[in-house]
Amino acid sequence: SADAVVIAGGIGHYVSQNIAFLQELKEHYRDVVVVTGNPDLYLVSTEQGRKYQWNSFEKLNSFKKLCVSSGIHCLDGASIEIQGVTIGGLPMWYYVSNPNEWLS
Repeated sequence: SADAVVIAGGIGHYVSQNIAFLQELKEHYRDVVVVTGNPDLYLVSTEQGRKYQWNSFEKLNSFKKLCVSSGIHCLDGASIEIQGVTIGGLPMWYYVSNPNEWLS
């Protein structure tokens, strides 16, 4: 069995459901790593809009804080090393004009 699982992109539109899913994974894996994606920014209802003051980044920050408090690694332009393997995560899409610049 694996010690870690990586969710490489957004999960869904609701922070509470996403956290519940990740916490369930945490019951089975020592390390749970998630990279945010588009659904983490969408305010899909009036209720969500009000809850996050009509600010998508408030929703994203709420998700990231819940990840931290649950022991889940949320990569948002960061990297983490797990058992000698470095995993980096960037949300959304990032243009790399010269991939060789990133290689060392």
